[in-house]
Order: sequence, then C-alpha cells, then structure tokens
Amino acid sequence: MKIQPVISEDSILLTCDLLDCLINEAISRMHQIAMDGEELNLSHLEKILPQLLLDFF
Repeated sequence: MKIQPVISEDSILLTCDLLDCLINEAISRMHQIAMDGEELNLSHLEKILPQLLLDFF
C-alpha cells in the first residue's frame, strides 16, 4: 500500500509564489544582459542561471 503525501493548499500557494518570484527575477536578469532590443534566448538564461540559483537557494 502506497502512502500518498498530503500537501496543504497554503504550501502549494507559497510554492507558486516562490516560483513566480524566481521566474520574474530570471527574466529581469536576462533583460539586464541582453543587448538593446535583443530577443531573450537560451544563452541569456545560461549566463544568469548559476548566480540565480545561488541567490535563491
């Protein structure tokens, strides 16, 4: 018999808020390193990801 984990609604909402903050911060940092008018792409994410993860976690 498998025991299913129980996650409260508040925990789910807080996790969603944290992920929203993380995504917004990532986009903001990507915009800072992108050239004027340049479209954001995977290379921008690769540049900011190590420091972003250190800052958030």
